[in-house]
Amino acid sequence: MEYRTHSLRAFFKDVPVEDITERKIDLYVKHRLHAGKKRTTVNRDLQVLGAAMRLAQRRKLLKDIPHMEKFSEQGNARQGFFEAEELEQMVALLPPYLKDVTRFAYHTGWRKKEIFTLQWHDMHGDMIRLKPEVVKNKDGRVIIMVGEIAEIIARRQAERVESCPYVFHRDGHQIRSHYRAWRTARKKAGQPGRHLHDARRTVARNMDRAGVPRQVAKQIIGHRTDAMYNRYRIVNEQDIREGMVQAETYLSRKKVGHQSDSEENLEN
Repeated sequence: MEYRTHSLRAFFKDVPVEDITERKIDLYVKHRLHAGKKRTTVNRDLQVLGAAMRLAQRRKLLKDIPHMEKFSEQGNARQGFFEAEELEQMVALLPPYLKDVTRFAYHTGWRKKEIFTLQWHDMHGDMIRLKPEVVKNKDGRVIIMVGEIAEIIARRQAERVESCPYVFHRDGHQIRSHYRAWRTARKKAGQPGRHLHDARRTVARNMDRAGVPRQVAKQIIGHRTDAMYNRYRIVNEQDIREGMVQAETYLSRKKVGHQSDSEENLEN
């Protein structure tokens, strides 16, 4: 929110909110595009501006809200995901406070807000209970601390700061943002399009490959609908290749079995 309002404030400066017209908003859009910003970025800016204006209207501080035409984002879903070696390459270049954050995201598929706000009182034995109020869809959920997840939490316990309630922290303070450090690391790693949110798609893909029942995978990752899970369950060329090999192997076995049955019928 601070990032979005910074660009809005810089452009509109001393313009009273009631004087922000559709024409001025159009000029803002052109300004951001001319600066090299993506259309999705401009959409997010306009969402913040619209939310601020609606709040002012509810409080009787603004009478009318100008129309804000947004760009279509249909088919704009990101398609990135991590392979294990890509993850470790990124982790090696990240500052210490983000290393376990990234590994935890890779194994759980949790959103960054859910990870950054995770506290020690959310730990219950070998379970982590995520509170509904910090979850985007307001559905609390549970994961079990096994394997790499248990090792991550053990490391965090060893680095725990008593005055800090957060499992993942930066020198005893809550992590507020990862963007600057992340941009630096992905540039050094030669992965310019990589995002932390890619771990969320990766988990959906890995669970599907591992044969985890869809309903269980949705509960772990935090997807309420099958449509959202399908959107995150990305396949790539290797997935397709493996699928084709499996299908051809099945058909070959079926063909051999059919030939054996035919030969047996001829002998009879």
